[in-house]
Amino acid sequence: MRILPAGAFLTVATLLLAGCGQKAVDAVPSVAQLVDDPILLSRVLGTCNDHPAAAGTPECINARAAVERRSAADEAERARRAESGFEMAREARRRADEAARQSQEALGKRMSPYELPVEGAAPAAEP
Repeated sequence: MRILPAGAFLTVATLLLAGCGQKAVDAVPSVAQLVDDPILLSRVLGTCNDHPAAAGTPECINARAAVERRSAADEAERARRAESGFEMAREARRRADEAARQSQEALGKRMSPYELPVEGAAPAAEP
């Protein structure tokens, strides 16, 4: 059996004791981290939903704030897409009306705005 020198023994003992005294601390994810990482967000929300007593913890508070930010961003994106779709449909309608006007003018008929058909108008009553 070999005996360790005193310096080696003290070094090993110091490392062992230093490792035992520290407790692993999980960092609370920030709202920005949760917004950017949907998997982490779902994990945190699952933990918060499974343990109602943890609802007041900073992790759960940040998760709720991240969900609100994501839903607000999703709503803004949906509104932007709807507006974009409306603008594209309006432009397509304008081009179709312009093409119809040009084809009528090519035939020698000049369309008057008073002679254009009105969509959804009730038929004229017969006397």
